[in-house]
Order: sequence, then structure tokens, then C-alpha cells
Amino acid sequence: MMFCSKQVAEMWRKVLLTGVMSVISPGSMLQVMIASLTSLVFLVAHSRAWPFADDSKNRMKLGASAVQCSCSVGQGKAVSS
Repeated sequence: MMFCSKQVAEMWRKVLLTGVMSVISPGSMLQVMIASLTSLVFLVAHSRAWPFADDSKNRMKLGASAVQCSCSVGQGKAVSS
């Protein structure tokens, strides 16, 4: 079975946001900032690549990534309070 680059990129996103984030200053603002930046980078990469043939799938992924970015920014506000 051959993997497409979009699947490899999605797996890297998952590894970065779960595995790597669990060891970077747990519970600190630095962890939230790096997670937010990572989410934003993958959001921009998806919006530039538009990898799916079906536009509705691209829009759904874009919306999900936007919600993830906004949640991580909201978490940062909760940590700083």
C-alpha cells in the first residue's frame, strides 16, 4: 500500500501534537504556544495545498484545523490566568 504525502503530513501533525507536546514543559505556556504554532503551520499548509479532490472534504478539514487552532489559543489564555 502506498501512502500519499497528505497522509504522511497528517501523521506528523498527530505525532507533533501528541507525542512531542507531552514532553515539552508540561503545563506551561511554552507548551501551549508551540502547540498553537504547530496547529497554525498545518492549517496554513492545508489551505495552500488543498489536498483532497472533493472540496467539501477540504473545507471540513480546514474548519477542523481552525477550531483546533482556536482551542489551543483559548487554552493558552486559561493557562496564563
